[in-house]
Parts: sequence; C-alpha cells; structure tokens
Amino acid sequence: MSHELHDEVGQALTAISVNLQLLKQKAAKVGKGLDAIVAETQTLLEQTMYNVHRFSYELRPAMLDDLGLVIALRWYIKAFAKRTGVKVNFRADPAVEQLTSEPKTVIYRIVQEGLTNVSKYAAASRAEVIVRSTNNGIRLMVKDDGRGFEPDKLEMSSKDRSGLGLMGMEERLRLVNGQFTLKSTPGKGTTILALIPFKPNNEKLRSNEKPRPNLCKK
Repeated sequence: MSHELHDEVGQALTAISVNLQLLKQKAAKVGKGLDAIVAETQTLLEQTMYNVHRFSYELRPAMLDDLGLVIALRWYIKAFAKRTGVKVNFRADPAVEQLTSEPKTVIYRIVQEGLTNVSKYAAASRAEVIVRSTNNGIRLMVKDDGRGFEPDKLEMSSKDRSGLGLMGMEERLRLVNGQFTLKSTPGKGTTILALIPFKPNNEKLRSNEKPRPNLCKK
C-alpha cells in the first residue's frame, strides 16, 4: 500500500502542483489557456480523490466492522474474480467472527495481498481461499494453480514486489503471534498458509468455568 500511495497519489499531486504553478504564471500575464489548465487540474484532483478513497478503504474497509470478516472477504473475492477472470473458491468457518479486530484485519490483508500476487504474477486460472477453525487457532489458506516459483530464489526486497508483499504478510502475522508458511513449485502453483492462535469464546468459558458443587442430596 505504501508503494501505491507513493507512486500513484504522489505523482498526481506533483502534477497538480506543477499545473497550479503554470496557472499562476499565466494569470499574471494575459490569462490565455487558463481554461485548459484548470480543466486538466480538476481531472487530476478527481483522480487523486478517487485513489485516496480507494486506498483508504483498502487500509481498513468499513464492511469489515459493519458486516464481519466473512462477508467482507466474500465481497472482495467476488469483485476480484469479476475484475481478473480468476475463478476463486471461498469457504470460511463462522468461528472467525469471534476474532478481535486486529487479527481480522490481518486475515483480510493476507487474502488481499495473496490474490493480488495471483493476478499479477501467477498466471493462474483458479484459486482457493479457505479460512477455518482448528485446535491450534484460525488457519488461512490462499492457493492457486499458477506457474509457481522457487521460494529460495525469491528476493525479499523492494526490487521484487511479490517478495515485498510476502514479507509484509509475514510481518503482519508476527504482530498477532501468527505463523506464515509459503509453498510453491514451478509449474505447480503456490500455497500461502497462515495460522493465528485463537480459542473460541465458548471454549474459553468452559475452560475457565469452575466445577459447581452438587447441591442435590439423596
């Protein structure tokens, strides 16, 4: 997201600044050509406003708070499939809604980044997103049938955008004590696995509940 904000919004704002400077210079003279420059500046402003709104939404979608993680993921995946043509199978355990806000955001971001990599680098036709509850916590899988790669040769730096995205996923998971696993083979697709420690509320209640004395007497 920081790269997108720097590249798209930063460049647009720079262009707006240059145009406004030209506008000042022309206004000081005759006023010729002002209409065209103003129109172009307004267009750039509209594009920038749209991008800022889009990036702000992606940083923390309101739907995540209002309707829950499962619906937010379903909406995002449906839009992704329509936009890219990649068929995505999605399944989610309702237990994920018991997570707190931060782990939910982490899961959403990993799905988002994982599918972005699928569309940009994998050349895949199908993908799968599964979020389920296990004895160890919430397990997320993002899998594709794309070209795959050799993880050992991936450069985790700003030179390799896919590597940077994977590193971001790992860092996000670290913040919630999660685990990140990457599996990929050339020609056999890629699988991203994430595990976030979690115990459902009902299990917590049962584990913390003290045994009640038997008040019934024979």
